[in-house]
Amino acid sequence: MSFLSDFVKYIAANSSFILDTDLFVGVDVVDAPLKCVIVQESGGGTENESGMMLQPIQVIVKAQSYPEARELSYTVYDLLNNKPGFSSLSDVFYCEVFSLPALIDRGELGVYIFSTNFLLKRISSS
Repeated sequence: MSFLSDFVKYIAANSSFILDTDLFVGVDVVDAPLKCVIVQESGGGTENESGMMLQPIQVIVKAQSYPEARELSYTVYDLLNNKPGFSSLSDVFYCEVFSLPALIDRGELGVYIFSTNFLLKRISSS
């Protein structure tokens, strides 16, 4: 199982989001339901000489109203905000907030789209 899938399962297990219903791994924003959370890898991941891997993650939220999209974004933000350690993800020792939830777009169907970026600090398996 991929790291990203395991990470999304952690979010599902610790929130009211339901995997493949309103919580998705790497789905195209256009194809996703009007109200959902999408978790995807961001570019720029690196591994340094100490064996630490930096894994950027982007969380995208869509909803039909601004307050609802903002609230859903902050639900995920509050769950991951500068969190040390994850019981089900033993190689992650810290989740740093890279950017606060912010409105990035208004979709074609009028949905509000928010984005939050996190940087997961992982112990490399290599």
